[in-house]
Amino acid sequence: FATLYFLNKMPGATIYSIEPDADNFSFLEKNVQTEIGKGQIIPVLAALTDKDGYVNLKRSVLKYNTAIAKESVFNEKKVIAYNVESFFKKYFIKKTDLFKIDIEGSEENIFKDDISWLQNTANVIIEFHSERIRKMCQGKLESQMFTYVPHPNRKNTEVFLFTKNV
Repeated sequence: FATLYFLNKMPGATIYSIEPDADNFSFLEKNVQTEIGKGQIIPVLAALTDKDGYVNLKRSVLKYNTAIAKESVFNEKKVIAYNVESFFKKYFIKKTDLFKIDIEGSEENIFKDDISWLQNTANVIIEFHSERIRKMCQGKLESQMFTYVPHPNRKNTEVFLFTKNV
C-alpha cells in the first residue's frame, strides 16, 4: 500500500518496490499489476543489506515482521540480497528523490559501509527499530548533509524524514 500511496503523491515517478518475503511479494504484484504493466512500479523480490549475495529470512506470523535472520533459523527462506549501490547499478538508477526504508531492524546494514548512494539521494524516510540503530544511521545521514525534518503532527513515532541540504 505504501507503493501505491507514493505513486499517488508522485504520479510521474518510477517506483522500485523491494520485498524479500515471497508471500508479501505476491500480494505486491497483485495490488499493483496495472502500474507494473505501465512501467510505473518495478517490483523486486530481494533484500537490501550490506553486501551482495543471499540472506536467510526469519518469517513471522505477522507478514510485515519478516526480517533478515542473523543466524540460521528453522524453515528459513533464502533470498537474493544487494547492497544499495549494487542495486542502483543493476537497475540503472542514477538518482532517487525519495528512498523509503522499512526493513525490520536491518536498516543499520545498509548504512554500515558504502553509503555513496546517499550522494544521489534527495530524501530518506526510515523506520528505526531501536535507539542504537537510529543514532548510527542518523549520524551517517548527517555526515552526508541530511537533516532530520520533524513532522508537526506526528509525535512518538519511529518513522523519520531526512532531507539533503543542497
